[in-house]
Amino acid sequence: LAKETTAAEEQAVETWRTASPDNEQYFKEFQWLWENVPQARATKAVDTEGALDKVHQRMDAPALKVVKSPANLFNLSFFMKVAATLLIGALIYNQFTKSDPMPPIAATVAPKTDTLMDGSVVTLNKKSSLALSERFNKKERRMKLSGEAYFEVAHDANRPFVVEVQDLEVQAVGTAFNIDNVTDTRFSSVMVTEGKVKIKSRTETQYAERGETALYDSQTGHITIEKKAETNKIAYKTRQFSFDATPLSMAVAELSKAYGVSIIFKNKSLGQCLVVGDFDNKRLEDVLDVLQGSCSFTVEKIGEDYILNMNSGKEE
Repeated sequence: LAKETTAAEEQAVETWRTASPDNEQYFKEFQWLWENVPQARATKAVDTEGALDKVHQRMDAPALKVVKSPANLFNLSFFMKVAATLLIGALIYNQFTKSDPMPPIAATVAPKTDTLMDGSVVTLNKKSSLALSERFNKKERRMKLSGEAYFEVAHDANRPFVVEVQDLEVQAVGTAFNIDNVTDTRFSSVMVTEGKVKIKSRTETQYAERGETALYDSQTGHITIEKKAETNKIAYKTRQFSFDATPLSMAVAELSKAYGVSIIFKNKSLGQCLVVGDFDNKRLEDVLDVLQGSCSFTVEKIGEDYILNMNSGKEE
């Protein structure tokens, strides 16, 4: 990194980097460290002299063993230079990252979409949050979810993508799925829209594929796999709905959740009316206008609330 190596040493490093994905990732992490440590020293007051003393102490210790490469790629002096550089880097890196845990991603009154550092995209439903592990994107991509979120996972076979929700673990590689722990706090649902996921509870492990939904009972630890994936379930992200002889009360509940508004019935019996229609990212007013073709009702907006009333105006 300091451009002080010979051609033979540079070739040795390149050979080591290509030997495994872990080696390449290790190199990239220290390359980032090399480029960013000056800034970190200025803001964190890192004791580099103390770190160097620790390096010397470890090198002088009689228990230190130097293992030479079978291919004799590294001579002793080069190995010691590398060891010193990496150890100093590790000490500095550990010092200025320990005090800076990753802040959680949170959605308050509306859904929020964010791209994680590995390229995965997550959409949090309102009143939901996601806390990433401090070592996210190292050996694995681990996080903890509270609420509901839709994940579009970037493919990386070497770093499992793991979401913790309550005492459940959902693991996926290169897939898309929705986790809901807010609709019913006893049950967590995992709906798979692409690929395959592994769901692990305290008592069992199950797999769910595209078009399936896993339902986890937190009281029993049991996981049930259902052969269905409801389009309306992720409407808070897609604004896509499909109603097929659906009770208006259920349709309204899903619309309220997706658009973040209150839709109120003045007539209780109106909710029993069945509605039909497919919608792709339409305005709420347009959706309600089409649904009026299945059920005869009027719509009145008061503030942020929508009031549905029978055309007769007779309340029940």
